[in-house]
Amino acid sequence: MTALEQLDYVKKYFEPLRGKKVEFIDFYLQVLFPASSMKSEHIVFAKSMKLLTSTNEKDTLKKLRVIAYEQNRGLDSNKDGVIWKSEIDKKVQIYMTKGLAYKENKFVCDKTPTSAKTPTSKSVHPIVSLIRKWEYYSGENATSSTIGEFYVSDDPSIHGFIAEPYGPSSIQSGQDKRIPVGEYNLRWYISSTYGKNKYKKKNIILKNGFPNVYNENVSAQRGILIHIGNFGKDTVGCLLPGNGLMKRTINGKEVIVGVSDSAGAFVKLIDYLESKGIENVKLVISENYEKIDK
Repeated sequence: MTALEQLDYVKKYFEPLRGKKVEFIDFYLQVLFPASSMKSEHIVFAKSMKLLTSTNEKDTLKKLRVIAYEQNRGLDSNKDGVIWKSEIDKKVQIYMTKGLAYKENKFVCDKTPTSAKTPTSKSVHPIVSLIRKWEYYSGENATSSTIGEFYVSDDPSIHGFIAEPYGPSSIQSGQDKRIPVGEYNLRWYISSTYGKNKYKKKNIILKNGFPNVYNENVSAQRGILIHIGNFGKDTVGCLLPGNGLMKRTINGKEVIVGVSDSAGAFVKLIDYLESKGIENVKLVISENYEKIDK
């Protein structure tokens, strides 16, 4: 297939999405199974017709969902015979996180073709990928939050959420704002406020201290840490991991406002960073916000 023929296929698949606000999962489904693209949560594939819950679909489409299940069985995370759109979304995010480990930052076009280079494990950094997804504004910056979801490139079992201060992002200290998107280094940090025994009452003793997040634009001295907390108000720029989401009903609608079980997620991340060597791990922050109706 020529390059022009490939572009024709790109147009064929993605022309229906032109001008629409589309999440990445919908781009993925537009190729994998277009009938499920741009739709709310539903069963995309199922092991049998009986497991499909939709009552307004034709049997022809349902049969296609069953046939496609066998081809996409690997997306069935809990092996229950059905694959929900949200299951596919999580898998895609994990694939993207793994792919970031092989990302090239500089490209040089050679006049003569060269063979592809396969990266070795020595040159690939494990990545903690944070995708910011929700913003909650309470009416004032101090009690507002940005909430995202994180994945680890080489261990899909390590997954959770992170709360940060509200936006806009800033590289300036003392603003009570989240840091900008980008790639960050990590190192251990200890101070009189954030010492190894800070969480002793929670039965958490830190061997090395707290993860300190920094890069060429955000100085390590700014003190952006990963520590325990649930809401944006619990930090001035830092990242607060959690195993779940905190929600509130506001004006009759459920809104994501923070994270839950922060201590559990914090320990999980600390164990991971210690096992890999914190200096070997990169933090990559991106944004893919979902609309929140207030």
